[in-house]
This record gives sequence, C-alpha cells and structure tokens, in this order.
Amino acid sequence: MKNSSDVPVHMGETQHIGLPIACLILGIISITLSLFLIGGILALIGAILGVVHLKRSKILRKLAIWGISLSVVGLLASICLGYLYYQGYKQISAAYDGVEKAGPSAEDWEGVIAPDLSVTGLDGKEIRLGDLRGKRVVLDFWATWCPPCVKEIPHFIKLTSDTSRDDLIVIGISSENKDDIVKFVKKKGVNYPIATSDDLPSPYGDVRSIPTTFFIDRNGVIQNVFVGYHDYETLRTAALAEDYQGAPKDRPPIAKSGLQEGVVTNVLALQWSLNLADCRSICTGDWDGDGADDILVVDRHKKMHVVSMEGDIKASISLSSPFSQIEIGQHATQGTRLLGYSNWGKQVTVLDTNGNKLWEYPTPSGVDGAHWGDLDRDGTDELIVGMNGGGGLHAVSADGEVRWKVKGIGNVWNQAIVSPEEPNECLVLASEAGGTIRVYDREGQQLDVLRPLGKYCAQMTASVVDDLGSVQVIALGEGRVMGLTAQGDVSWSTAGIADNGGWRGMTFACGDMDGDHIKDWVFHESKGNLVIASSTGVKLASLPIRNELDAFAVASSPGGKGYLVTMYHDTVQAHALASGVEQSIANENLERTRNTASLK
Repeated sequence: MKNSSDVPVHMGETQHIGLPIACLILGIISITLSLFLIGGILALIGAILGVVHLKRSKILRKLAIWGISLSVVGLLASICLGYLYYQGYKQISAAYDGVEKAGPSAEDWEGVIAPDLSVTGLDGKEIRLGDLRGKRVVLDFWATWCPPCVKEIPHFIKLTSDTSRDDLIVIGISSENKDDIVKFVKKKGVNYPIATSDDLPSPYGDVRSIPTTFFIDRNGVIQNVFVGYHDYETLRTAALAEDYQGAPKDRPPIAKSGLQEGVVTNVLALQWSLNLADCRSICTGDWDGDGADDILVVDRHKKMHVVSMEGDIKASISLSSPFSQIEIGQHATQGTRLLGYSNWGKQVTVLDTNGNKLWEYPTPSGVDGAHWGDLDRDGTDELIVGMNGGGGLHAVSADGEVRWKVKGIGNVWNQAIVSPEEPNECLVLASEAGGTIRVYDREGQQLDVLRPLGKYCAQMTASVVDDLGSVQVIALGEGRVMGLTAQGDVSWSTAGIADNGGWRGMTFACGDMDGDHIKDWVFHESKGNLVIASSTGVKLASLPIRNELDAFAVASSPGGKGYLVTMYHDTVQAHALASGVEQSIANENLERTRNTASLK
C-alpha cells in the first residue's frame, strides 16, 4: 500500500503544489521574523494554507504538515515575544508616568512665584510670561505623540473659546519639530498659542511626564500643577480659580551641583605595583579574617591571587572559571565566601576559600549582576541577583535557595543590598531597563521608585557610609554622577563620563580613603580621570588615568587610610591619599634611600 504522501502528481493536481510549498516557506519565515511580531501574521497565513491543502489534496501531505508545524511554532514565538514587549512597554510607561524623581519636581513649585519664561510661538513671535502679569495663565506641556495630551487638546480649545483673552491665556509648549506641530495644530483647529522649546529653566525644565499643566494666577503665583489627563471641568476650575491667598512660598531648594574642593590639596601616591599576567577581575575584602582587606585578582587561566595591603601575594587558588566579576561575602559559621559570574552568563557560582564550589544559582535568561548583603542582620550574607531579559530581581538564601523574586521590570542592570544597624531598615536597590532605581524592603516589597534629576540611570550602587547607619545611593545618569539618599534627595552631583563601560563594567568603588571612618566614593569624572569624593560631595583627589583602567576598587584597613587599587592589563597598583607635604617627604626619603644604596 502506498502512502498518500507518495501518490504521483498528475497534471490535474499541479495547481495544488503551490499551497504546501507556500505553507512551508511561510512557516520558516515566520520563525525568523517572530522577533518583529510580523512573523505571527505570516505564521497564521501559512497555517491556513496548509490546512486548506490537506482538505483539498492528498499529494505532498508531509510537506504541508511540516509547514503547519513550523507556522504554529512561529505563531507561538510571536505571541510570547509580543507578551514580553507588552510587559516592557508597561514597565517603561510606568517609569515615565508614575515615577518619583529626586530633587524638586514641578509639583513642588505650587505657591511659588513663577520664574519668568520666554518661548517662541509658531508665528515666530516671542511669548514672555512676565508680560502676562495681571492675567491668568495656563502652561500646558504636551506632545503630538502623547495620547493623554491629545485627549486634553479639545478641553483647552473650549476653555479658550469660553473665556476672554483679557482674563485667561492658554499656552501649549512642546519640544517637537515645528513642522510636525504646525500640521497637528491646523488639523485639530487649536485656537491658542503653541510654542516650541527644549531648553527651559526650573520648574518647566523639571517636567518628568506629559501632559503637565501649570496654572498661574494674576499675581504670577503657580497655584496648581496637574500631571496627567484631566477632564474639562477640572481644568476649567483650576484655570479660573481665585488668586493665591497669603504670601508666596520660597523657591524649593535645588540640588547642589559639582564637587567642592577639599581644604587640603591631596595627591594619590603610588604605594606598590604588581605584575600579574592576564588579569581579568578584582575585588577587595577581608579574605582571611585578619581585620584588613585583601585584594583578590582573577586571571584568564582560572587562577585567583590573594594580595595583601602591602602588595605581597599571600596565596594563589584555582577556580572553576575565569569570572569577569567577583565579590567577597561572609557566612556567620562557615566563614568567607566568594561569588563569581560573567556578564550574561547562565549562573552565579559561590565558592569557599579553597576555590571549591559550594553551589550555583542558574539563570536561563542570563546574569546582569549579583551582590552579597545581609538581609536578616544575622551575620550571614544573602545574594541579590539581577537578570537579563524578563528574569527580574531575585533574592537568594545563603544556601542557594530562592527567597523572593520581583518580576516584570525588564533587565535589572545594577543591584545593591544595604543593611544598616537597627532600627534602620534593610533595603534592596536595583536599576532597571526603564532607567529608574527601584527600592525594595528585605522581603521584596517595593517601597519607592526614583529617577534622580530626571536622568536615565543604568549604573547604580549604594552603601552604609558612616557609623550612624546613613545610606547613600550613587548613580550615573546621562553623564551625571549623583549622590542621593535612599528617599531620592540629591545631595550633590557632578559631571561624569558617559561611556565608562556601562553597567557591565565597574562604575563605582566605595571605602574609607582618608581614615575618617566615613566611606568615600571613586568614579570617573567627565575627563575620564578617576576622582575620589567624600559622601558629602567634597573632591579629595583625582588620578589622571584617562579612563584606561580595566577595573578599580578600594581596600580598607582598620583605623588607617584606604588604598585605591587599579587594574590595567597585567598591572595591579595601589595608591593612597597624601597631602602635598607628605608626598614631598616621601619623595625625599625615597631619594635618600637610593643615594645610600649607591654609596654602598
């Protein structure tokens, strides 16, 4: 008996050959294009063609079945990717629409005299806010691509029609291309002035989401600031409200910018230099429990060298992998541990001091970052892991078991656990694909969402910086380094380098560099050099290395100054803060030692 798929093709049936072939081709293409969602449409068409062929003809049935199968795979892939895209869209929308931002927001200006503002209308004429004193003014910040903004446009058109220009002026402000706005205004019949501008002073430049609408009374006081869509009656009531009662408020404080220069001029004096072949990653911490930090250096040959603060190699340990990132953690009863991973790798590995693997935490979506931290304040560090893709943020026990997961936040770039002394709360922080910094409690419940100075932040870390349990977060957003509290208040900011390895590299280091028992920060300034800054935003010193480092860290010793440890290719170096006088004395002693040696 012949299989129906092997039935000879007769001349009368050649018209049906195209359907299974088209089905197969569409099935293959649908899988390839599922990433762009259009593959789902092609898959659906391919499946329909295949089913039609099976009903009409007995020839090439296997070909049609293969085509239908591939089309189903392409359709499922498109549906899954569509769901992930939708979750990402919701996350980004939430980041821009519902995020809380550090520093004064537009809403903080209610009750304050509106700063003057000058914009250019579509007709080329200047519109100056100061010239409108004595009239009520509505400033609407919007965009043609913003659905809530477009939905409000008819309300402002009606408000303008129903009121006198002697009493109320509505002004729309957008940062879009003028030609696009002109077309939109003509199409919608906008009857009030529209201006374009993308460089505005506070509070107008502090607008973090649109639509945002300022309602200014006849005395120039900002009475209300509305964020998001509002119906006509709500807008009309705010626009025609009685003038602000009482004395205007003072302007909200603006976050300080730039680093202050220290009272003492410091230099970073080289303490020692060590050549180690094929260096790959470094970290610092008390590896052997003697109270002083060690420097751990992993090379590309799966070897980890333990270096003392004096620059001596104390031990060399074989590892299971040449990890690109390592970090020291502590267990209350089992002692020191090491975590190791590689960016986008499929697991985080935990090892003991002999390099033996204790456990692995697998991550199918890939690892963006991992850090130790004591969530329970019991002396044993737990692990926080940020995932690539839609894997989310995971808290992992000291035994490698999942404690909790946060899903639906896209890529989790950087992470940190801060565990100050009681009664302060233990916090978990993470930067995510939408550019915000999420703040969670020890159980993974979200406490806050931060976007410092309105910047997109991928690089971030946090630490307890003093004996009082003060927590400071440091973030890099759009070329700006910012020091802020866990509540999002920016205490200082300065220009930083925007391309310093991204979230995959080492952006910040933290430790006590000057021996005052308060931690300092190390990062790349805008010129590329390494700068050491106190937690209060005072510049202590800088190292002119022009961003040529592979990694850097701070090693601390009890009661003394810390070392800035740098790694570049095959060289590890340690630098310490020294005043100009101290450095001169050190140079004289070094020269005297050389002269004595030459006489001998």
